[in-house]
Amino acid sequence: MELLIPFNGGSIKLELVVEDGVHHPGEAVIERLRSIEISGGESALDLGCGCGIYGLFAAKAGCGEVTLTDVCPDAVSSARANAALNDLTNVKYLQGDFFEPVAGQRFDIILANMPQTPAPHPIRLDKWGGSAGTQYLTRLAADAPSFLKPGGSLYFLNIGLANPNEVRDLFSKAFDLKVVNQRDRFFQGDEYESYQPGLFQYLMDLRKTGEAEFEREGDGWCFQTRFIRASKK
Repeated sequence: MELLIPFNGGSIKLELVVEDGVHHPGEAVIERLRSIEISGGESALDLGCGCGIYGLFAAKAGCGEVTLTDVCPDAVSSARANAALNDLTNVKYLQGDFFEPVAGQRFDIILANMPQTPAPHPIRLDKWGGSAGTQYLTRLAADAPSFLKPGGSLYFLNIGLANPNEVRDLFSKAFDLKVVNQRDRFFQGDEYESYQPGLFQYLMDLRKTGEAEFEREGDGWCFQTRFIRASKK
């Protein structure tokens, strides 16, 4: 796939190959990328990089050294291949769980698109966020401040299925939050049934308790995706 991202009065071109089993970026990713503030020379971490799209964009947009990490070997391999495809040399790749590969380091920018689909049992690695969808976001809220430099920013995605009110409260303890991109995400119940039988009803149950937010839209449903800049207090 080829992306052309408007940025700072110009545009940035990215070419990507997404391997099987690695999260495939949707069309909304362009809007999210262009909302990231990069002045030049910053150090950046793409945490849970998948195919590498966020980190590779940061490298092309003017960041200095960019580190891409993922627990999945296929994702790290995909990110490395995509960096070569885009002739990027200011990036490095580390495999490991969450912040473990960068222990002791601090960054100006952290980019994190965490899996956050709620499900009672594990589904696809690039989708499942635990039973409430907030498994990784909870860890991110607790750990990210220690890996940011003073004045640093964390950019993360929160979807309406993953308890937005709880997520906001968690991150507000250490960060000032600003939604820099918000978008509707339309879906049919069958989409989630394909991940796990009974999953759509599980989501409906979370909706009743206020742990998931989505609404009826025509013959389907809709939740909001929020790309958030979290500025360290």
